[in-house]
Amino acid sequence: MSTRFLLPVLDAWTAEIPVLYTDNDILQGAGALVQGTDERSITEGMVSLVTTPFLASGLVENGKRRLGDFSWGAVAERMAGVLRAVGG
Repeated sequence: MSTRFLLPVLDAWTAEIPVLYTDNDILQGAGALVQGTDERSITEGMVSLVTTPFLASGLVENGKRRLGDFSWGAVAERMAGVLRAVGG
């Protein structure tokens, strides 16, 4: 929760595990949004995943789709766009 390092999130999506995370820009519907330092928020997110199977399965499906945004090709294309914009 103390970093924006996305590897654990990408690993969870790859393993088809529902995700709790603190950044909705990353999740975009592929995980349950929680407040990273709020124990109650984290607890409620975990309980909702366990007690609401259709929520968890929906987040897993969204995570599998979201993985495509982080493929090597997608990342390379975004980087090329940034370099084109910076290079003028």
